[in-house]
Amino acid sequence: MTSPRKSTGRQRLPTDERRAQLVDIASRLFREHGYHHVGMRDIADAANVKSASLYHHFRSKTDLLQAIVESVSEDFIASQEPFARAARDEEQCSGEFLAVLLRRQIIYLCEHADALWVADREINSLPPDVIAHVQRSRRHYQRTIAALIADGIRSGELRSSAPDLVALAALDMVNGVSRWYRPGRGRSVEQVADDYVALIIKDLLGG
Repeated sequence: MTSPRKSTGRQRLPTDERRAQLVDIASRLFREHGYHHVGMRDIADAANVKSASLYHHFRSKTDLLQAIVESVSEDFIASQEPFARAARDEEQCSGEFLAVLLRRQIIYLCEHADALWVADREINSLPPDVIAHVQRSRRHYQRTIAALIADGIRSGELRSSAPDLVALAALDMVNGVSRWYRPGRGRSVEQVADDYVALIIKDLLGG
């Protein structure tokens, strides 16, 4: 592969921040060159760290890929859970909370577009038990969105005869933004998120 650009100097970062930085760098390299064509040395060089330092955070390239996949599934879902719980507690505000959840999802995934791209295409390179766990988490999140839509239908705030199907359609729309959005080219990601959420709530759900 083409030699990745090196950073200009080493930074001493807290462990969690350094780990997140390495995930971002690996995500970019895997997307640009392919997971199977990038080695741990390539990632260490791009991050301007010693290979031993990289192995301190990740035991193997598979471990690093798992961290990438989990960053746009496990970690993302965990960040949404407080809002989802609040939404279920406020039965009369389901449309409002749904808008918050979907807007946050668009922004998060656009900010982690490389990781999402890698996760979608390389998840099958992970062990079967890890894949199964990630898929369970994704299905749980889909059911959470469907339940929130169903709450809105029961309250009369939203209209749909098939909340499960509408939830899948809404999530497909939301997840698709990161495939085409590029920062610095017109509208901000926040503006795009607002427009997409308006389409989903007003047009798809009649809110």
